Amino acid sequence: MIIRYIALRFLFARSNNNFFSPIALASFLGISIGVTILTVVSSVMNGFDSQLKDRLLGVVPHVYVEGSELDATHVESFLGTEAIKHITPFMAVEGMMLTRARNHFLEIYGFSKDMELMGTKIHQAMGQKNQVSLPEEYGLRLLLSQSVARGYGLDLGDPFYLLFPIMSESGDTVRPKMYPAYLGGTFAFRSELDSYVALAEVGDISNLLNRQIGSRLYLENVLKADEIADLLQQEGLKVEAWTERFGNFFRAVSIEKNLLLVVMLLVIAISSTGIISALTILIEDKRNEVAILRTIGLRSSQITSIFLFFGGFISLLAVVSGLVIGVILSLYVPNLMAWVSSTFGFSIVEGTYFSQIPIQIRFDDLALIATASLAVSFIAGLVPSLRAARILPTDALR
Repeated sequence: MIIRYIALRFLFARSNNNFFSPIALASFLGISIGVTILTVVSSVMNGFDSQLKDRLLGVVPHVYVEGSELDATHVESFLGTEAIKHITPFMAVEGMMLTRARNHFLEIYGFSKDMELMGTKIHQAMGQKNQVSLPEEYGLRLLLSQSVARGYGLDLGDPFYLLFPIMSESGDTVRPKMYPAYLGGTFAFRSELDSYVALAEVGDISNLLNRQIGSRLYLENVLKADEIADLLQQEGLKVEAWTERFGNFFRAVSIEKNLLLVVMLLVIAISSTGIISALTILIEDKRNEVAILRTIGLRSSQITSIFLFFGGFISLLAVVSGLVIGVILSLYVPNLMAWVSSTFGFSIVEGTYFSQIPIQIRFDDLALIATASLAVSFIAGLVPSLRAARILPTDALR
């Protein structure tokens, strides 16, 4: 109790008619601004990470089993009922779209509209109203992204050709074969997938290319895709997890986020040097008081605790203030950037698939920021606090 009382007396000591110590105030502002910036940066990075995962993993298969239609009961018998959310017929084939203007690579995803999981991006894309269905003689009904259809000047019902590599029965040679197709509808996933993914009914693709339909597994936890793929491979199945194609991309995003966190923590560490300056000056200013406290019986550890409490109280107030301000600013970042865009005609998301800056506030990240900032501030205040405990009463009072 006495330690807190003395530390608060030092903290709120009048200096030049100011109620709050100017040195403590400078330290407070430095840490608070650093935590605020770190909170906003973390929320923006989390927003981009979440949006990318939703837009990519909402379309590509979490786990793709090629050439085998899996039975849900059989799969759950060795994977468990909690691992798999849904299993649908699926097929992925690569081909070339041939138009009068130019050619374009496509990866065609074959889905069953009736069996597709309700509410998914694929179900929404295949269920849109701006679609047409023509007789079979017009060819394969294909859905393209709005950007590809617009880039090639295609309207609903417009014909084009698809070129597929067909393997010979012996497997020695590959020959190209063209099939007629038409634009049956458009979609917009708002991701890189829009540039090359097309959608079609899985049965139509299977009949056209005479290939066996495979299976797409929706997972409860997409991070377990590799583990589940390994179990399926042990069953003799040909399996591909989403991590094989997009794992490096998301790892790069995660590394970038972690590097930004480290850089901002270094900014907070630099700001925490204000704690060292504040404590150093305070100790020199209070040498006589420290000597008197030692004389009346306070131990060295108690003197250290007084100055640690002084620095810790400033740091705690700064961190809490920075978190609160950072969360509030994060919530208003999309509106703020929209105002900047409309006022100055400049947008940092221009040319991307994002219409505004995404924000996601994660409480575990806020806890990490608070813990790391307090730890850095504690370390910064430890050295001068230990030095205060070594002040000898005889030297200070001489």
